[in-house]
Amino acid sequence: MADAVFRAALMLDAPLVNSQSDHERMTEALNDLCHLIDQRKLSEILPTVFLLASDRKHLRLAAGPKVPEVWKQALKNLEFPSNASFRSAGAYPDKAVWIADLRCEASLASCRRLGAREDLVAAWAVPVFAGDGGILGALVLFSQTVDSPGDEDLKLVQEVLHMAASAIEGCRVVRADATVPSSFCGAPQCGALVANVGGMIGGSVKMQHVYQMIKKMSEQDCPVLILGESGTGKELAARAIHNSGSRRGKPFIPVDCSALVPTLIEAELFGYSRGAFTGATQSKTGLMQAACDGTLFLDEIGDLPLDMQSKLLRVLQEKELRRIGSTACVPLRARVIAATNRDLEASVREGTFRQDLFFRLNVVQIRLPPLRERKMDIAALVGSFIDKFGGSTAPLRAISEDASTCLMAHDWPGNVRELANSIQRAIALGLGPILMRRDLPWSVRHGTNEPSSPKNDQPLPLEQMTRREILRALHASEGNMCVAARALGIGKSTIYRKLREYNTNI
Repeated sequence: MADAVFRAALMLDAPLVNSQSDHERMTEALNDLCHLIDQRKLSEILPTVFLLASDRKHLRLAAGPKVPEVWKQALKNLEFPSNASFRSAGAYPDKAVWIADLRCEASLASCRRLGAREDLVAAWAVPVFAGDGGILGALVLFSQTVDSPGDEDLKLVQEVLHMAASAIEGCRVVRADATVPSSFCGAPQCGALVANVGGMIGGSVKMQHVYQMIKKMSEQDCPVLILGESGTGKELAARAIHNSGSRRGKPFIPVDCSALVPTLIEAELFGYSRGAFTGATQSKTGLMQAACDGTLFLDEIGDLPLDMQSKLLRVLQEKELRRIGSTACVPLRARVIAATNRDLEASVREGTFRQDLFFRLNVVQIRLPPLRERKMDIAALVGSFIDKFGGSTAPLRAISEDASTCLMAHDWPGNVRELANSIQRAIALGLGPILMRRDLPWSVRHGTNEPSSPKNDQPLPLEQMTRREILRALHASEGNMCVAARALGIGKSTIYRKLREYNTNI
């Protein structure tokens, strides 16, 4: 059943037929998810999906194929406060499932009489979160018992939540003229829905493969090595594995190995006992032990010094660790997920990374594609960032065709992080409700990070050197002519004239 659920998630990427609106497709997808829950027959339940109303306090019915017509008016404007009368199920991550008794819950009074007709006495309410953490709505399962959902119930609910968020957010992707231009990113026309797994957004083939690997690894407990360039979302992938598996709700401890002070790495990871060294006035629990039954995420593992690599290898092999200054061993109960932007196989050949540690960490490998290899996802990412950074007073609602062309032409060496920063900057400096080309950073407008520098010490022709220095000054000033002219000691009109000669736009 879980495989069928995940296949349904990938089907959300199918292009819309021209006769269907985004809203109709979203409703159809959400109704399909309700049918999937029905097929599992967890218990006698009535599955529904609600969307958060504009007042951010009420929910409106968006899907529920089994909901009787007489119910729909009562469920039209439902309030679901997360107050003390909602009891946490306990087993669900972040205590996000509440069980409400229809017979005594005041906010569900409108459902009480209707529920009695169907012998429905309780409701499980589960928030549907967007990629940026905002609430989109709720998955509500009306039940014949007030019992808490079991582990199998919660596992199915977790899978359905990802797809529900994908369907809802897919309908919210921003395009020009109330949508992103159809030519933007070569995205499928008619607003194809895109997956959102653990905050990672995109429906490209490469990302679908990543989602499948995340789902498989969430059901296993073996070490995982996540590879990818900086800014591709390695920590998001690790969190998605953690939050989708049996360790959800337990600690997720991220450790940036490149940021640890070399002399303190062992103390940070393993901890130390009181009196172990000068200044150790009390014992300290290391990060590996603090992860307990959760997940330890070792980011930038390729930057770990060789002496610490051997100590980490022993801990992973023996499944136990020892604090500095202690003779007692503590069992390692945390799952270890590592990540790096380096080529570890090359590092092994160069002798800067232990081969045996590489084999120990590289049981399963997940490679995150750089943004330049999945540009069809840029439209959905831009829509998400516009929602996140657009603000509420004068929200940005569209992006111009010229700006979208710039976004597509850029290679994005900083990947999704660079795209997010570029959109945030453009929104902060933009003058209107439409994101324009002039609002984008210089590097994006010109498809480069910095005007190219000579690769050797050979002298350049004067004209070529002049062009290079002008472009360098404009890059440093983010395209501000006056600032660039002052830095070069020339007039602004000279820069305009030279750019015309070089046939270069800004």
